[in-house]
Amino acid sequence: MGFVKSRRYVGYLASLLLIVTATFGYASADDKQVVKPQPEVAAKIAPAAGTPAKKAEAAAPAKKAVAKKKAVKTAQQQAYDDAAFDDATGYIANDNDPWEPLNRAIFGFNRTVDTCLLRPVTSVYRFVVPASGREAVSNVLVNLYAPVTFANSILQVDPQNTFATFWRFVINTTFGIGGIFDVASEAGLKNRTTDLGQTFGIWGADEGPYFVIPVMGPSNVRDTFGVIGDIFFFPPNYSQEWAVPLAIGATAAIDARSRNMDLIDDVYRTSLDPYATFRSGYMQKRAADIKRAKAARAQSQLKAIH
Repeated sequence: MGFVKSRRYVGYLASLLLIVTATFGYASADDKQVVKPQPEVAAKIAPAAGTPAKKAEAAAPAKKAVAKKKAVKTAQQQAYDDAAFDDATGYIANDNDPWEPLNRAIFGFNRTVDTCLLRPVTSVYRFVVPASGREAVSNVLVNLYAPVTFANSILQVDPQNTFATFWRFVINTTFGIGGIFDVASEAGLKNRTTDLGQTFGIWGADEGPYFVIPVMGPSNVRDTFGVIGDIFFFPPNYSQEWAVPLAIGATAAIDARSRNMDLIDDVYRTSLDPYATFRSGYMQKRAADIKRAKAARAQSQLKAIH
């Protein structure tokens, strides 16, 4: 019985994606036009291109690009060589990563999942669903997450974000047709998502050791407890059908991978140590998120007083 219900919900999810795709249309191959030179122009270009001077001139941009690429790689290698290494592990040292061997093992597992499953599925998703449709999916997910932001805004004592999040949810759920359209932003209610990890950070909780969560990715002890706590603020988790939150979570993972496709691929392709790059990026982003949340709360409280 549970299997039948699971198939039914998967069918609902597939239908939703088809509806969104049909609504916003497919990208047409006719949009890509190949411009060919006129015969008389090509005839004039061909002889000139054969001269040594012209060949050297034509090859100059390619040589510059290669030289630039080598310079970037050299700079990366130098930065890598100058980094502080832990002699015991041979990895780039980080005082906040005492579980690095375990984290690297989990990171390797996550990368395998990404390479074999998440990225291929996301590539198909990006090919089938146009940009406008993908934006609609992102809007729906942000709207579903609004109760988490609302609860944490209250815990952070941020009246402005509490007010904005409440009315964003009401407006986008109704006039935005379940959050497909971000009507609230057009009305001036800007979105600032937040989570329990940020709430802990705002109230002074230390981030704790860096930790890589299987499948989910970079985190730390504080944010991991935050993820667990946010489960209770997310309404779909109270559904009697386990397929509902599972389908939403899978869609959110594909959406996140799609929005960060170029960035993630670039790190894997160019970074000498992708693990260290993602670790550094996550730590910096979370510190910036908490700093921004503190500033927004202070401004919100100041406005409420005056």
